[in-house]
Amino acid sequence: MEDPYKTTTKITATANNPLGVLQSALEPLVVGPKKVTTVARATLESLYDGPIAPWTGFMEEINDLFHDSALQKAFESSANEALEMHDFMHESLPYWTSWNKVQVGAEITMSGEFIRNVTCPVARVLDALHEPKKGLAPRTPPRIPKAFVHGAHWISPDRPGQPDLVFMIHDPNEGESYLNKMVRIVGELKSASTVTFPIDIDTPEARTKMSLRRIIGQNVQDMVKYQVRFGLVSTYDETVFLKIDKKTPSGEWTVFYSHVVKHTDELGPLKRGMNLVTTSVRFGLFFLLQKVVAQGDLSSWSLAKSTINTEKWILSYDTYTSSVTEASKKTNTSRKQLEDKTMEELQNLVNRATLGPPPPIAPISAPVPFVRPLNTAGSTVPRQPAPRRSDRNRDAREGQHQQAHPQGIQGNARRAQQPADGGQSRADNANRRTIRGSDSLDWRSRN
Repeated sequence: MEDPYKTTTKITATANNPLGVLQSALEPLVVGPKKVTTVARATLESLYDGPIAPWTGFMEEINDLFHDSALQKAFESSANEALEMHDFMHESLPYWTSWNKVQVGAEITMSGEFIRNVTCPVARVLDALHEPKKGLAPRTPPRIPKAFVHGAHWISPDRPGQPDLVFMIHDPNEGESYLNKMVRIVGELKSASTVTFPIDIDTPEARTKMSLRRIIGQNVQDMVKYQVRFGLVSTYDETVFLKIDKKTPSGEWTVFYSHVVKHTDELGPLKRGMNLVTTSVRFGLFFLLQKVVAQGDLSSWSLAKSTINTEKWILSYDTYTSSVTEASKKTNTSRKQLEDKTMEELQNLVNRATLGPPPPIAPISAPVPFVRPLNTAGSTVPRQPAPRRSDRNRDAREGQHQQAHPQGIQGNARRAQQPADGGQSRADNANRRTIRGSDSLDWRSRN
């Protein structure tokens, strides 16, 4: 079977020709100690909460572009052109020191380094490939743009958002038309000292602080505001390319993301008939620019006429955290109720196994009213009052006295056996005292 990527041209690349510039890795950043001379915190305020999936055909599309016969001829014809002098010096003089003397301390400096090492070299490659002798026309496949304008969001006439980078295709045939001023790619740059793409990027359902959904949230929001289908998020050390497209077979609009392209990755292997295994950051941007070059069919890169509901795609991370907290409280309450019910049922099972079936429960009858017992005369027996505390103390003292003086027991017994008229004797004594008192009063009156 014939190799679909077989070409008749010889693929060559040096460090300073157009293919070599696209193929090579990026030079490392000069970064100081974290939290000392480098920022240590990142602000990730937006969370993407919509449909998301890996861009599984990313490398296959990269292969199709790279092995295009017209592009291969352009690479071959420009093989002897030098575009980057410092790369040439590195190749010729191994002891030549790096030209990079910029130390990155925050995102703003890193943005400058990304422009210097990624976007500007790609722009020079486009200029070299579109020289008349190269035979690469912008209106014929693979439709590589001749030039593009890039910079902060201020360079766009319409500014619905504030992305770190915007890319506009400049077609000389269009002049000052609005098409030359339309933003076609938006980029978001983060500091490598504060943001790192998660290892489990293939399972993007996490919504934690450094999850993929939170890192790309701002970029997706800008893509929707500018109504473009392509974007990128980069920390310079790591870059992820994004596109918004319909998912098959459901037809649902989805954000697709590429694998993480590191700044040390190179485009390769550059061998005839072999598929590419890796891509560089520069060729990834070159690939996106080719995707958005179409002038007639805007639907290939624009969402302007697409019926896409993005109202619930972007959430504030604080709002999401609050909703998760409330849901967690409800879940914990339901879980506790379920656990209590489960433990009660388990205890009932244990009781049945050890004690046997529970005894039958007697039916509840009406309460029986209390009736006092009757005496022999037919009347109710009066309630006997409980002995007072003073009576109990007196009985105790008498018992102690009897033990100490046994001879007094008989006297006490005789007193106990006295007739009941003892009360009458006491009354007689009282009367005698009264009579004597009255006699005394009579005597005083006589005197």
